[in-house]
Amino acid sequence: MYRKIKSALRRLMPAPVNDLYSAFRARQIQGRYKSLSCADAFDRIYATGFWGGGASASTPHSGFGSRGRWASEYCTLLEGLLRSFRTATVADLGCGDFSVGEVIAGMVADYVGVDIAESVIAHNVRAYASDRVRFVRADLTHDPLPPADVALVRQVLQHLSNAEIQAALRNIVSTYPIVYVSDEVYTGPKCVPNLDMPHGPSTRVHFRSGVFIDRPPFNLPAKFVSDIYWGLTVVLRTWEVCAPGRELK
Repeated sequence: MYRKIKSALRRLMPAPVNDLYSAFRARQIQGRYKSLSCADAFDRIYATGFWGGGASASTPHSGFGSRGRWASEYCTLLEGLLRSFRTATVADLGCGDFSVGEVIAGMVADYVGVDIAESVIAHNVRAYASDRVRFVRADLTHDPLPPADVALVRQVLQHLSNAEIQAALRNIVSTYPIVYVSDEVYTGPKCVPNLDMPHGPSTRVHFRSGVFIDRPPFNLPAKFVSDIYWGLTVVLRTWEVCAPGRELK
């Protein structure tokens, strides 16, 4: 009941007040995780059911972005991209609960899901592993990553600090010939790309920002692919990044 009342009151607030409250709450939430390592932070996020399912849930839950229309439109986009490269193997970096990965795995001959959260990988191995689907626990910022024709990074970088994003991008781009990076970004008025924040469950959209990999401080030679609209000012933006020496289409 308290949550319903709180939600109703927020709908009555002027937009600027809602924006300030949203940013305040995001700072509070991120503050709970910044003293933890990346691995411990994301293990805690899943253990507490922060993104959905609740702490008592028997299966991990990667949040609303991994379900519904947004996820469905992403999979449709990806199917066309993977077909254009005749992709046989995919590395899904930050695979989470495999709700999207399960659809992707049906598009290719071999799928490998990678995640930093130990509990997520353990669950996925028990529930979904097969002769053509496997899972690996790794930290994208520095661990060796499994080879594949194409790597996917969907709604992962948005939860990291700028330094962690730079380290992850260096590791990923040096490993894979083609990478598709998709992140939730704010595109409305007063957008300030790539505001820094500590790692954790929230994203930069609360601060009218987002991870724009083609802008400072990242400056990747990335090709814009598509925007999937979540609202008037928030999109799931996808870029294509090719290894050095391979021309962008």
